[in-house]
Amino acid sequence: SKDLSISGDYMVVGASNNSTDETLLNFIENAGAAYIYHRDGAGVWSMVQKITASDRGRRHFFGGSVDLDGTTIVIGAKEEGAIRSGAAYVFEKNSNSNTWQETAKLVANDFRARQDRFGGVVSIDNNMIAVGALGDDDYDNNDSGDGGGPLTLLGSVYIFKKTTDGNWLVNQKLRPSETAPNYSYFSDRLDMDGDKLAVRGRMFDFDANGNPTAMYGKIYMFEKDSSDNWNEYQIVEQDIMQNSDWFGVSISLFEENMFIGAYWHDYDFNEENFINDSGAIYIFNTHDIPEKPELNELAVLTACEDLGAGISSSFDTSQIENDLIDGVEDYIFSYKDE
Repeated sequence: SKDLSISGDYMVVGASNNSTDETLLNFIENAGAAYIYHRDGAGVWSMVQKITASDRGRRHFFGGSVDLDGTTIVIGAKEEGAIRSGAAYVFEKNSNSNTWQETAKLVANDFRARQDRFGGVVSIDNNMIAVGALGDDDYDNNDSGDGGGPLTLLGSVYIFKKTTDGNWLVNQKLRPSETAPNYSYFSDRLDMDGDKLAVRGRMFDFDANGNPTAMYGKIYMFEKDSSDNWNEYQIVEQDIMQNSDWFGVSISLFEENMFIGAYWHDYDFNEENFINDSGAIYIFNTHDIPEKPELNELAVLTACEDLGAGISSSFDTSQIENDLIDGVEDYIFSYKDE
């Protein structure tokens, strides 16, 4: 999830542990909040508003995930509700001022179960909002091995589409193509850009006693068709999968490029020279085969400890292999936007 998002001259910053409302009063423990900033013509950022949920509650963690697109903000509150089902809130900018107001509350349309953590991660692009529910169980999946479910903690993504009259309605619910008891937490990270959606899930190995021994991140790629339906078309993985390096802990899509963080990765771009938890960023893009939507891996960026904990992309990486500065001791990267 990301707790900071920028679009144009506006920035929203989540503060999920905040306990006061927009007047800095009315204490409710960890109800959560978000702060909106505006950049003026001189490039100076100033806070314009603090926003909270209209139905704020104790330990809802509103602001744990935020995203901003134009004049619309979506904010997750992953433990909203009496049984911590979770929710997401939509705010729209007023046309004649720098103030924003809540216009919608989004929840699961099928079943609001205990600790689904709906809203744990959110993303918006134009008239589409993707909301992750990493704790959602699949009660109809025969892959659970018990004759019909539940496939506990499989996870899901709810896609909301804005109607012509301004309402947000569930358009689709997504699940990964790989469903089995050792696959969980689909949608603990995601990002959406245009007609592409990247969703992280986790695969586990277990010992003979059922205890987890290894965990790997996998990125499921979805593409939107002409009917605004999303279809999975690729699974992105490391060439050499590393146990618990948190591949996919952060994902950023921009046009044909995707950046994937792995902040506990131990090796350099050749998968050599072990440095514990040094971290890495994987770059994938479609430059080599533009006629196909599949993503191809470029060089891995490595730098300081816990690199890759949070990333955002908004530049072209077609020449990034030539533009990188190899200065690990300074952990600085450069690019030319050409």
